Amino acid sequence: MLIDMGNQTANLLNGICISQNSFSKSHSQHSLRFTCCNGHNFFLSTDSLIQTHTLLTNHLKNGNSTIDQTILNQLNWCSKCINFERKVKSLENLKKISVVSGLFTKSLNLQCHKKGHLFSIPYTKKLEHINCTRCKNDDIELHKLRLKQQEAFKAEQSRINQEILFAQAKQNMMQNQTMNPLCKKCNYLSLNCLCKQKQ
Repeated sequence: MLIDMGNQTANLLNGICISQNSFSKSHSQHSLRFTCCNGHNFFLSTDSLIQTHTLLTNHLKNGNSTIDQTILNQLNWCSKCINFERKVKSLENLKKISVVSGLFTKSLNLQCHKKGHLFSIPYTKKLEHINCTRCKNDDIELHKLRLKQQEAFKAEQSRINQEILFAQAKQNMMQNQTMNPLCKKCNYLSLNCLCKQKQ
């Protein structure tokens, strides 16, 4: 009966009951061995199994088609999945995220605080690499746009400066021509006139 209960519980949580013929001993208690949906191996005492199975079956008997987060938080199941979720929750303020759901599934569902984006991470994700990829991509695009705007501004400033320099050069040339007119014969400034040199 307990092995049937183990199989039913494992099926409801997308895991596998490894113990099919006999019980194991873990921490001096009769236990069954399981593998969760993320491939973690663990033992569950018969008392913990009965408690978990009762919670699950009562919840589903009440007309619920899915197991909600409040029930999942009460279950004795994979301690590695529980520890990973706790570690991610401990980073919520630092990483500016919230754990929404996903305990005992293939991935945790998170929401970023900045823009409310929903995203998922696998249970194998390194904690230091957890971030909202959509926000990260938005930041990269914003950075590119700012660089483009800066380059356009610099190009415009360079164009304006060149126009100013050209206008100044033109004005200087006109002043020089007024003070030192061109020779009508050789088209040189009168100071450097070729006609005078020939004379």
